[in-house]
Amino acid sequence: MPAQTADDTAPIGAAEGTYLQKDRTVSVRRNGLKTITIHNRLKIEAIIRSMTPAERRDPHIIDGSRRRRISAGSGTSVQDVNRLLNQFQEMRKMMKRFTKMAGKIPFNLPPS
Repeated sequence: MPAQTADDTAPIGAAEGTYLQKDRTVSVRRNGLKTITIHNRLKIEAIIRSMTPAERRDPHIIDGSRRRRISAGSGTSVQDVNRLLNQFQEMRKMMKRFTKMAGKIPFNLPPS
């Protein structure tokens, strides 16, 4: 078995042969935001890889039977799939708010 990475914080798309400890937390807080455990990152990756390309492009088409198929294919529960889809929707809303706010900020501020 190849040696583990030094800090076990390799990105999801790490090279093959990189082994991650599933229950290890990367860090408790970073810049006031909650971080994701490596185990959760692997779950998220499994859920996304269990989706069809059409489902990845347009998550609105994912109904109950698709959620069950995705959860079965990823080895997670339907609740995990629902949680990920809800997080995605919330993040999408937040990004829309940020882009609207960015349009209201004047870029030609006078020098201080």
